[in-house]
Amino acid sequence: MALASHIKWFPSAAFLATLLMAGYYRFAYQPLVRASAAQDKELSTLWSRLVSSNEHVNACRGLSLDNYSDRVTQLKGALASLEAAQKRVRERIEIGAATRAKMEQPWQLIDFQIERLQQAGALLRMAKEHRVSIEAAALAGLPEYSVDLPEPRLLWPRLEMAVQLLTTAIQSQVSSIRSLNQLSPITHSWPTQDAPALEEVAMRVELVGSTESITRFLRGIPATGDRLVSLGFTGAVTNKPVFFVDKVLVRKFAPDRPGDVQLEARVCSFVPWPAAPDTGNAP
Repeated sequence: MALASHIKWFPSAAFLATLLMAGYYRFAYQPLVRASAAQDKELSTLWSRLVSSNEHVNACRGLSLDNYSDRVTQLKGALASLEAAQKRVRERIEIGAATRAKMEQPWQLIDFQIERLQQAGALLRMAKEHRVSIEAAALAGLPEYSVDLPEPRLLWPRLEMAVQLLTTAIQSQVSSIRSLNQLSPITHSWPTQDAPALEEVAMRVELVGSTESITRFLRGIPATGDRLVSLGFTGAVTNKPVFFVDKVLVRKFAPDRPGDVQLEARVCSFVPWPAAPDTGNAP
């Protein structure tokens, strides 16, 4: 009797399972298939629009499934070249190790004032040796401390760059250095947070000298290292970073001095924003 009852029950269970599978297929699986097909159609439409846009966008022109791997290789090569150029630029604008060490220390106004006086005296002696007239307005243009400065430690690279700029003018044998002015800084932030912002240190300098001396000065502004030595520059100035001439004006100086010209130039360089100093109080 138990076997007969089981045989009668089994077709009923199979029938119910079939109904459940048919219901799942009708009300669950088929809607999923239709939704997937609709999304595939939408994706195909978007892909077609993307491919057609290649004809109008220079960055994507000629891109296809057949050559995208070559394009990826080209982009990686361009990125490597860009990173190499970035490294080269950082090396050329890098400030001296002594100045970097001062920037890493807590700010001390008295130390800066002493260094400023010493550098001014050294410039006067060098100008006398080279028979270059350096006017009071030029020495007054060396950077000075102000309570409005957001980061006084940036005065250290400003002082170094100002001294190097005036030294370049002196060794170029100009007739006179008439003035030097510190211009407002400009902060250039990187798109990522893993690199410090760059501070643009800008100065305006006014010189008078022969065409040859002014030309030598302008050639020495962007030069570094061995290039400066080949131009005849000596001493600490050969370790200066690259300076950039932003604006320049050259004109005749005076009718009674036909061989002399007057130069007015905006010169700038870049320095990384200093990190917080180590005060020694950390545990």
